[in-house]
Amino acid sequence: PRNEAATPHLVVISGKKTRVQAFYDTLGRDWEQWVARSRYYHTALDRILKFIVPPGQRVLDIGCGNGDHLANLQPSVGVGVDLSEGMLALGRAKHAGFEYHHQAAEDLSLPAYEVRNGAGGFDAITMVNVVGELADVLGAFKRLRPLVRPDTRLVIVFCNHLWEPLMRPAA
Repeated sequence: PRNEAATPHLVVISGKKTRVQAFYDTLGRDWEQWVARSRYYHTALDRILKFIVPPGQRVLDIGCGNGDHLANLQPSVGVGVDLSEGMLALGRAKHAGFEYHHQAAEDLSLPAYEVRNGAGGFDAITMVNVVGELADVLGAFKRLRPLVRPDTRLVIVFCNHLWEPLMRPAA
């Protein structure tokens, strides 16, 4: 059998996850200032998320950061997953009522929330500015399968910074 740990694909994935984690662990100390500089964006994003995900739902936020977007949604059950322990520490301190898990989206495992006999799962799963950070997008989406029902909403927000110079004149 082939040694999976030595494949080039897995080496690339592992390296990307390590870089993303290190970036957000470092950024965590200055996260509030980072958000303040783009307050308009985050306020607009929160409005859109609230429109799509009504209060009182069971919500999984992948790439939850400090938990602000999850808290904005006012879920009945709020579960945050993030690769950065530094960001999760901010979330635990700021929004203690949620459950936080230190996991990569590509390795997501939440057996307590899996759909069984039509019960369980989440009403909504949010991924805000996460897709561009993933080392294995398809792998991450495959890990969601046990957590979704036919009526689960998957909300993906992706901001491509390459478009910013073109968007500035339009703002």
